[in-house]
Amino acid sequence: MKHLETKREAAERRRVTLMSKGIADFLERTSRQAEDVDESSTTEGSETSNNNDHVKRAAEPSILDKIRTTLDHAAEILRTSLELTAGGVVFLDTKVC
Repeated sequence: MKHLETKREAAERRRVTLMSKGIADFLERTSRQAEDVDESSTTEGSETSNNNDHVKRAAEPSILDKIRTTLDHAAEILRTSLELTAGGVVFLDTKVC
């Protein structure tokens, strides 16, 4: 019985470690993206051509693309952290009436 408890505790510690690492990776990536956005917004502000601004805005990903990318990255981190070999991750919106 003690052996099974020890194995279970070791598995829980491993999951916690993987989840902590996954959260740190997600936050690091989010932080890097925020820095990139800040840098690009300061360079855009220095340009005066309206044509160039319009082309750059068209090339920027939409908010839905950013959300999709963020959720894809979060799902990958969760799959890795939970050591899922089959199945996947589902995000649900709890505000839907």
